[in-house]
Amino acid sequence: MKRNGIRVGMTLAAITLGLLLGGVVAAQQRTAPTPSVTGRTRIVFLNLNEALKGYSKFKALREELKRKDEQFVTMLKNKQSRGEALSKEMQDPKTTAQRKEAIEQEIKQIRFDMDNIRQDAQKQIIKYQQEELAKMYREVYQVVTEYAAANGIDLVMQYNEEWDDNYHTPQRVVQRMNMPFWPIHYDKSMEITGVVAQTLNQKFGVATAPAGQPGGVVPASGTVNK
Repeated sequence: MKRNGIRVGMTLAAITLGLLLGGVVAAQQRTAPTPSVTGRTRIVFLNLNEALKGYSKFKALREELKRKDEQFVTMLKNKQSRGEALSKEMQDPKTTAQRKEAIEQEIKQIRFDMDNIRQDAQKQIIKYQQEELAKMYREVYQVVTEYAAANGIDLVMQYNEEWDDNYHTPQRVVQRMNMPFWPIHYDKSMEITGVVAQTLNQKFGVATAPAGQPGGVVPASGTVNK
């Protein structure tokens, strides 16, 4: 009898809980707002790394960074050559003690100057690179938002990876596995990297985009040769 009482009590409790939950669900159904987005959500993917590689301004930036770096390297080489010449002069037996003292002071100054050149190079090049990349990203943002609005796209997912001959090497595969986001599989039509690179060149570029695939890139889901 006691078991039946417990069983009846549990049954009544279940019925009561069911009624309460049913009332909550019904209330939620009556008050739930109508979804603002109907139908299928359109999502596309953008490999920002490859889009920039196909962008003429980015190529020009790389050349300019190389030129600036070479300028600082030349300055360092000139200082180094002067230091080596002074060191050789100091080792000459004919060099007087007074001259050796002067050489030591000049070598110290050369070392100081070379440290300053290295620091200036790092500051100037990094600052310039960041400023130019920020400008390009604003251009990418404009192209992407305009493309999304024109094509009814709801979400653009950005990721970064290299599309080159090393695509399938173990090191690159492991790197891909450790990425916080990487589209492992998707329809090729959802990849807008090429069209973004092409539009960047048409809208803001300084040169013609590479021939072949729009923007000079290939889809991540496509076949990449080893």
